[in-house]
Amino acid sequence: MKKLLVIVILSLCSITPSWAGDIRDFQIEGLSIGESALKFFDKDKIKNNKTSFYRDDKYIPVLFNIKTNNYDWINFHYKKGDKNYIIDGLRGGMAMNYNECINKLKEVEQSVSNLFKGYKKETKTNKPHMQDKTGRSFTSGFKFQNQNGDRFTAYCDNFHKDMNIKNNLNIGVYTSEFMEWIGNKAYK
Repeated sequence: MKKLLVIVILSLCSITPSWAGDIRDFQIEGLSIGESALKFFDKDKIKNNKTSFYRDDKYIPVLFNIKTNNYDWINFHYKKGDKNYIIDGLRGGMAMNYNECINKLKEVEQSVSNLFKGYKKETKTNKPHMQDKTGRSFTSGFKFQNQNGDRFTAYCDNFHKDMNIKNNLNIGVYTSEFMEWIGNKAYK
């Protein structure tokens, strides 16, 4: 009996928590950074759902309006010319009113805080939304970023009614290379 107890204790001590020490460990509906989108979608489906909203075309955005338990849509990015469709940016979103979104954001923050220990956390509240040139829409949320620049984000968009865009919760994971591109080339 003592031998069994020792084995159980030793095996429990050797279990390591499943924190996302690497941003690639986080999944959105089974998808994750660094994986091929071909594991989930065929080439035709990817090509038929490509979209374009950047000035620079280094990365190709793909948008699926897929209703799941957690998301109304999923968006991923892969490098132009990549025949394997490796995901460098991944985001899921759900339409909801802003107050509901803020409550959900708090839940998300509690559930992922332990996943991203050692990551730098930043929070923003009521920051003007870059899609609204009038300044009447805003966004609130948080991000966890590691020293390499890989990032997890969660935020709520509160669009002015004149924008004709639904308010939503967005959750995303991005490689440092993708974030560098978004910040310096995508919209220039």
